[in-house]
Amino acid sequence: MQSPQELDELYQQTIQKLQKGERPVIHLKPEDLDFALHHLNQLNRTQAKKEDFLPILCVLDHSKNGSLKFTEPLAHIFSKRSESDLLIYSLTAALKVIIEECERQSERIPYAFMKSLVPLLSHKDPEVVEWTLRVIEALGHQSIILKNDVIKARPGLSALFNKHKKNTQEIVDYLIQRWSPRE
Repeated sequence: MQSPQELDELYQQTIQKLQKGERPVIHLKPEDLDFALHHLNQLNRTQAKKEDFLPILCVLDHSKNGSLKFTEPLAHIFSKRSESDLLIYSLTAALKVIIEECERQSERIPYAFMKSLVPLLSHKDPEVVEWTLRVIEALGHQSIILKNDVIKARPGLSALFNKHKKNTQEIVDYLIQRWSPRE
């Protein structure tokens, strides 16, 4: 994948596999990751339409490997964009290319990445909040850094009327239990 055309072809192949019920796994070479990083940065610089982000985010979401270099461009999306679907696709891509890559390399999750999640906890769309908490949950023991912010995201009684708020409530409760000292 060295050009926008090759990216689009890979995206179409991925979508076709998903439509068939298959689970696509994409092995990106280092030069593919470099192209993806450059492309994502370019989309951010030009404030591209959300639709322009979908191919690269889909490919990254189904990638077998990632790079911590994606921390800054994904954090940029979290801080500068408000479109719910773009944020959710970016969060799922972050699970693959940042969090899973940190696990593979036995590295800590970059603090800048973790802090970039905080504003999403107060997003107006409950589904964005839910997906943000799913990413925070995937941080493992490092998620405790965001404890106060996570507790503030607890929806309370409104969780009775919205499935995403209900899921949010359950994730927050799970995280609080995980952070509690064991006796």
